[in-house]
Amino acid sequence: MTIDEYNLRMEAYQLSELDHQKDIHMQAFANALIQGTDKSGKPIFKDFDSFYGKEFESNYNRLKERYNPNAVVDFDEQRKLMKLQKKQKIEKEYNLDLLDKLERRVNHE
Repeated sequence: MTIDEYNLRMEAYQLSELDHQKDIHMQAFANALIQGTDKSGKPIFKDFDSFYGKEFESNYNRLKERYNPNAVVDFDEQRKLMKLQKKQKIEKEYNLDLLDKLERRVNHE
C-alpha cells in the first residue's frame, strides 16, 4: 500500500466516523427535541443545525484540510446560495401563478 492509498483510506475511515458521530448527534437531537424546552415551553433547539451544525462543519473542514485542502466547504456561502435558490424558486412560482391568472382572464374574455 502506498502513502497516497493509506491517506485515502484514513480519510475514508475518518469520514465514516464523522458520519457515525452525526448519527449519534441526530439521535441526541431527537431526544432533546422531545424533552428539552425552556421556561416558556418552547423547544431549546429549533433545528438540527442549531444543535450540531457548527461542530459538524468544523470537524468536516478540519478533516478535509488535512487530506484534501481543495475539498474544504464554505458552509456559510452554501447557506447563502440555498436561501437565494429558495427565494428564486418562490419568485418563479409566484410569476407562474400570475401568468396562470392572466391566461385565465384572457381565455374567459
